Amino acid sequence: MEQTQQGSFVVTQEEMHVLRQALFVTLHHGDAVFRGDEHTITGHELDEFQQLMWEIDELNGHNEEIRRLLTQQIDELSAVSLAELEKRSVRLRDVAGSAERYGVDVPPRLLEVLRSQT
Repeated sequence: MEQTQQGSFVVTQEEMHVLRQALFVTLHHGDAVFRGDEHTITGHELDEFQQLMWEIDELNGHNEEIRRLLTQQIDELSAVSLAELEKRSVRLRDVAGSAERYGVDVPPRLLEVLRSQT
């Protein structure tokens, strides 16, 4: 998959097939008959859909925006006192988990707070 200079996406026939199947999954994910049978019905595993969505989000700038927002939240958390960080431990854990997924660095001070709470 690639993105043109005009912002359009160019996908292979196989990628288009996966996208079409992903739309099917999206439409029917709540259906009890469908749940757990994604591969049988679509020919693809859930992780294949997730990987394709990640690639789309990298190309369209969505992941970069998430990284920017995470960096902003990390900066805000870095500016508060240790006592305040301990009060915000749930938020800190969520931000640090997302930061790991998106490849955003978490300062050692914040990681130490998280380690001290486990």
